[in-house]
Amino acid sequence: MKFFDYIFYRVHNAYSKKDDTPWVYASAVVSLLQLGFVVAALSLFTLFTDIETLDKESVLPVILVVLALNWYRYERNLDISTFEKLWRDEPKPVRRRNGYLCLFHLKSIPVFQFKSIPFMVNN
Repeated sequence: MKFFDYIFYRVHNAYSKKDDTPWVYASAVVSLLQLGFVVAALSLFTLFTDIETLDKESVLPVILVVLALNWYRYERNLDISTFEKLWRDEPKPVRRRNGYLCLFHLKSIPVFQFKSIPFMVNN
């Protein structure tokens, strides 16, 4: 969770200067990353089972659970000051390294979703 908390904090921090509701954008980015990871994991799962593609009935409950958990964690119980204590004074090299790791995470998720493409196209 700390990885996603970090992403939430950075996106929240970036949008807090531009908008009155930065938690919406930050929560959306975190949810998309988590859902991408879940779909990639499910796609890898289909490689080792007899299931050919993912169907809506198997993915929809997972999506709802992830969205509910993110709503509870980042919108209902949001205390941004705890994140600020952790990462406000982060050294620039560490911040840059963490930014590259986040980008790597973003770029690596579609690689593992090759089995989910028929789900997206056919359903």
